[in-house]
Amino acid sequence: EHRSLERRARDLSVGHKLFYAFATLTLVFGLAVACLLLAIDQLGDANSRIVDEAGPRAVAAADLRFAAAGVRAAQDAYVLDDGSSRATFDQALVRFDRTLDELRVSTHGPVEEALINRIATSYQAFRDTDRLIWDATRSMQRTVARNLSSGPERLVFESLSEDASLLADLAEQDRDAAIADFERTSSNTFRMGIALGLTAIGLMIGATLIITRLIRDPLRRVQDAAERAADGDLDAEAQVNGDDETGRLAAAFNRMLSTLRLR
Repeated sequence: EHRSLERRARDLSVGHKLFYAFATLTLVFGLAVACLLLAIDQLGDANSRIVDEAGPRAVAAADLRFAAAGVRAAQDAYVLDDGSSRATFDQALVRFDRTLDELRVSTHGPVEEALINRIATSYQAFRDTDRLIWDATRSMQRTVARNLSSGPERLVFESLSEDASLLADLAEQDRDAAIADFERTSSNTFRMGIALGLTAIGLMIGATLIITRLIRDPLRRVQDAAERAADGDLDAEAQVNGDDETGRLAAAFNRMLSTLRLR
């Protein structure tokens, strides 16, 4: 079987040999490009996870934690100054609402979803108690307002703050995991690029050597026989077995020498 394949390769015309060599090189190049494009696509997906998902979610979770602290600080402030800084508290609520809505949209996984729901429930309880505090403040019931702020409201805020901190930690861990995945994908892409490059170079060198040998060696044998004949050795013979152009040239050369010997 091996000899049969070798014989078929020798019998191919020079044009066909060059064509198959070029086709092999083109196929190797195409496969290398396809693999690299696939790797680049995976790299882009890993980068998108950081830029479009994990990164913004981690930032929003951190903002939510700070926003919760801002709401509580603004509430303490307006309770102490009898409501004159209530506008600042309202602004803090707007910031917290906006950040919480961003996180609802980008929730990742059941754990984060459960935390968002718990934060939303605690926040609603916080707002309900705040209405009582605000009513007491406007009614000049300072003791009641301060007792509500330091009692039930403090407990609700502690629960909300703990969940917001936990959510921020989870989002940060997810971003770290996305960054690690990107670095791992980048490293794999780099290694695959080197491997594909070396493989392509090896295949191209191998194909070039094979095609060169199939074309060069028969021509060299014909050349050697022609040089011997030119030196007067009419018994020279081109030892070429093949049905390509070089093989037919060798056969014609051998017939020519045979005719010369007969003459």
